[in-house]
Amino acid sequence: MKTTIKMGVLLLLTIVFQSCSLFNFEKDPKTAVPLTGELVTANKVGLINTTLPAAGKITIGNQGADVSLEGMSLRQSGPGSTQIEIAAAEITSHNFGELIHPVSPLISIHAVPQNTDSPTFYEIVIPVAEPVADDEFMMAFYYLPETGKLEGIPTIKYSPNELTISTSHFSDIFISKVKLALLPDRIFTGFKPEVDGWPFVNYGTAYNPEGICAGMSLTAMYAFGTKGGGLYAKADNDQNPGNPTPAFWQDDVNGIILSN
Repeated sequence: MKTTIKMGVLLLLTIVFQSCSLFNFEKDPKTAVPLTGELVTANKVGLINTTLPAAGKITIGNQGADVSLEGMSLRQSGPGSTQIEIAAAEITSHNFGELIHPVSPLISIHAVPQNTDSPTFYEIVIPVAEPVADDEFMMAFYYLPETGKLEGIPTIKYSPNELTISTSHFSDIFISKVKLALLPDRIFTGFKPEVDGWPFVNYGTAYNPEGICAGMSLTAMYAFGTKGGGLYAKADNDQNPGNPTPAFWQDDVNGIILSN
């Protein structure tokens, strides 16, 4: 079975591998261009299908040995039980070149939480088939079948033999490693703070008096990756469109609320 993977950028949450040289930031830099490629996998193997109780944990036993996932675990933090189904397919080959080196199978996780009143988060510990050396870097990626893109998943724990991630949603996942020497020192995504950032100032709010930097950054990245950015103009005086007030950021109410 062939699974086509088209690599894409989701701003700073996605690591983009590229073969071009370093950018000259004194002039208009060239935006990083994602690679495309193809993964070839073996047949998918079912590993587990069970109901996970609230705050419960499951661990894959020797049924995962053939796909190098023995010892993989999943823990949930939601208030209710979740129906969990996990399968995996060995990645047999690819044409991404030297920058992609899979060290896990392609993992499919389907989760149906019984309680949908609040989000359920899952912590997944994934063993890797090859230990990662000090001069290498590994990262987990979502495979998004509806778009054919890869999206990097933030790491919460890292060791040479396993990687731990946390998420509230799933699609196909795999782990890849790369030699640090092959990664570029700088990547320009196209995001410009004066164009794509929020127009208001981070003076904090009554809800977050210490500041809303994280919320501003994440929401601006999301808008850039999914809506094309341009927040500085689009979010100015958002409750009275067509009447810009660029020197008066206090009326950019919706963005301030969203960033909290």
